[in-house]
Amino acid sequence: MRECERILSVKVNELFRQLEANSGPDVLAVVRGVSRIADREGVQAYLVGGPVRDLLLGRQLADLDFMMLRTPSQPDDLERFLQSAVAHWRELLPDLPSPSGVRHFPQYLTGKLLFERPLFGAVAAIDFSQARAEVYPRSGAQPEVRPGDLAGDFRRRDFSVNAMAVSLVGEQAGDLVDQVGGCVDLERGCLRILHPRSFEDDPARLLRAVRFAERFGFALELHTAERFAEAVRERFLTRLPRYRLFDEFRKLLEEPESASMVLRLQREGLLSQIHESLVVPEAFEEAVRRGLWNAVPDGALWPVWCTRFIMLCGVTDEQQFRQLLKTLELTRKLRDPLLAARQWWIQQHAS
Repeated sequence: MRECERILSVKVNELFRQLEANSGPDVLAVVRGVSRIADREGVQAYLVGGPVRDLLLGRQLADLDFMMLRTPSQPDDLERFLQSAVAHWRELLPDLPSPSGVRHFPQYLTGKLLFERPLFGAVAAIDFSQARAEVYPRSGAQPEVRPGDLAGDFRRRDFSVNAMAVSLVGEQAGDLVDQVGGCVDLERGCLRILHPRSFEDDPARLLRAVRFAERFGFALELHTAERFAEAVRERFLTRLPRYRLFDEFRKLLEEPESASMVLRLQREGLLSQIHESLVVPEAFEEAVRRGLWNAVPDGALWPVWCTRFIMLCGVTDEQQFRQLLKTLELTRKLRDPLLAARQWWIQQHAS
């Protein structure tokens, strides 16, 4: 029996064993804790999105994303839940770090629990949301959000494989909820958008398509591939606000398979849409084999994505480089490590 088919038939105890086997006891403890807090609050809670996809693929979870269903009797379920989580965390999870703070974004019906040190791996925050529906007033804009139901929340997501949930409370605890065929697409190894305007509404999904396709070895479903090509021709990516565009690009550069991803971006004509000065250099694959793509000196104050960005940057003059960073609307938190990485890179290749 294949992995998706197997998990479709399991209940909560089997789900928790799968979580522990793939991701360790700390991840299991957090999911159990969130489940118990939701049960206390009378809230219907789900593990949702990427963590469910990775669970079905038998991969280690890299983050946790929970969704709450709004009820008429408790219209502020998410805010109530975050407050309850902080209040009861130490009681339920005494061996794990306690939340150091809460961030609530009521305009987007989302929130985070923040931790001073990682809960597991590098994860120092947990994402929460209410089930919601979205409308994009124009291509690339932030969506207008309103409370919604489970089906509507699935339909607003980027790809079917990211539009599944696992119920954590009540008789349905441990059930996989898949209303859009995401499990079948995982089995087929394909990425499928959920409505024809998906790339136009949120052009960041073009970069995510490349990222997920290369990370998992997936192909774009035929209709999705057609819409992808149309979005590239129409240059939808340039409609994104600069800060969002760079944030998605940075996430791509952080990936272990980022070298193949940037090659695909260049083949698809997307790299230059991020900025016209970005280009895959000659002998790139040889440089990757030599380890230059992952080069960060001991004690460096910048992460590896900075080195990778420098390798793709076609400008050599410092003034031009600073202008590039200004054009991309980078904050000082992002500019300073890039400037340090560039200085080191120039010193290493001066000869």
